Amino acid sequence: MEFSSDELLKRGDRFLRVENQIDSALVCFSIVNNMYNKNMSDEEKLNCCKAGFGKWYIYFAKIYDYTKAYESLLNAKEILTESKLDYPDINLAFAVFYHTLAGYSYDTALEKESFEYCMDGFWQAYKQKDQRLLDIFFCNIMLVSETLDKIQSLDKEWNAYKEFKHKESFNYRFNILQYKARLLKSQKKYDEALKHADELIAISQKNAIDPRRTNIACSLKAVILYAGKDYTAAIRLLKDMEKMLVKENLTDCRLGVYDFLTKCYDKLNDNTNSNKFGNRFFLLKDSIINLKQMTNVSKIAFINEIKEMDNEIKEIKYKRKSEMLLLTLSTVFSLTLLCFIALLFHKNKQLKSKNRKLYERNIEMMNSEDQEIKNITVQRTSATNGIAMNEEFTNTSKDEEQIKEDYDSDTDGEKYKNSSLSAEDKKELLAKILCVMENIDEICSVSFSAERLAQLCNSKYKYVSQVINEKYGCNFNMFLNKFRIKEACRRFSDVDKYGQYTIDAMSQGLGFKSRTTFTSSFKKIIGLTPSQYSKLAKEDKNKSL
Repeated sequence: MEFSSDELLKRGDRFLRVENQIDSALVCFSIVNNMYNKNMSDEEKLNCCKAGFGKWYIYFAKIYDYTKAYESLLNAKEILTESKLDYPDINLAFAVFYHTLAGYSYDTALEKESFEYCMDGFWQAYKQKDQRLLDIFFCNIMLVSETLDKIQSLDKEWNAYKEFKHKESFNYRFNILQYKARLLKSQKKYDEALKHADELIAISQKNAIDPRRTNIACSLKAVILYAGKDYTAAIRLLKDMEKMLVKENLTDCRLGVYDFLTKCYDKLNDNTNSNKFGNRFFLLKDSIINLKQMTNVSKIAFINEIKEMDNEIKEIKYKRKSEMLLLTLSTVFSLTLLCFIALLFHKNKQLKSKNRKLYERNIEMMNSEDQEIKNITVQRTSATNGIAMNEEFTNTSKDEEQIKEDYDSDTDGEKYKNSSLSAEDKKELLAKILCVMENIDEICSVSFSAERLAQLCNSKYKYVSQVINEKYGCNFNMFLNKFRIKEACRRFSDVDKYGQYTIDAMSQGLGFKSRTTFTSSFKKIIGLTPSQYSKLAKEDKNKSL
């Protein structure tokens, strides 16, 4: 209630850039941004616009929610248009936003939009004699013009930038070296361009304030090496860049590195590495785009409550009624909400831990079962051919009477006391059954049945059912589902091959007649839903990457 928009902006900036408390920064910026009304002073309106810029930066560079980022930009631009104020940082935000989207989609039209915003912002900053923004805009102009192959058409901007009364700074030296290197590269003077690029990398690493500048310098050198057809050297540099970007947690910059590595390996006809880094590119791209879906619902509710509280604060400022009561209620509400969030977080953490243990235990059990099956089938393979079953067992013709037994109950010895199968017969038949069940194409067929299994085992339906019932304590359908679900787990773990499959596609490929049947069987056997298991498998894959 007592904080001015200036104070809230300062607090938000400190939370964001010094303390790295993203949620707290977003709260401050949201409150200021929601204060906007047409009757406030120009200074207050500009603060509302700056708050919108702060929200854009958080959504764009920290949360990777590009929809929210774009909404924040449009809101800030609307405030500027209505108020007839200038704030060149908004042009910068639009330029960076379109440049990034163009990088994801390879859309030249978006890159041209970015270039126009860069140019407008550059001349606006030049007119206002704002050296900070002038440095930033000129740097971005060069980045975008490289993509559009316009570096040689920047004479006017280059002369204006060079003749501007700069205070000697790192950014100024950085831009001068960058322009010269890019211009020489466009003139195919690669050796001279590399000298400037090396100097650019050296001053970037020495400065060590902004790792993105180091990324720009290294990327420029990689581009020059690529243009000079020194693909091997470019690959070495890009791999060093990857390590640096992982350490600095610059996820968006890694996308460009993986894309560039793919192109370099394509030039060397190295399909293995080209596919490897191509897969990394698309996996990382999807994770960035989908990251917004992982936002906790309680956070969204919290932000909405902040908007409501902000309206209440405005009303209190005008009416000054029931101040202590409302303050007490809001405090209790906040504490209750925080307790709810803490409880929700704790429950979520417990659930994740439980799911992780179930997932790991199932993997261990599957490995153990696979080893047991292997031992049984190996014993059968190594057995002498002289061992034969009795005549009744090997007869493949069906009994005239249709066998109708309830295999879900009464699995004790009384049920099969009149069976003619010996212990050796059962052992041999079990090995045959398991051999058939290892044939994935066969068991995942929709038409696969107990009769088909008996036929493939050169046996009878009732003997196959007996062995399954006595050995595993279940009927044929449950037995078949266990093997199909085990194959489902293998496919979920093979993220590269099956990572894009939907649950419906997975269930159909495994022979289930419906997604509902597949999901209920999976949950019953594994203890997790297919979606939960798939998510955990993808997390393991990302950790290994």
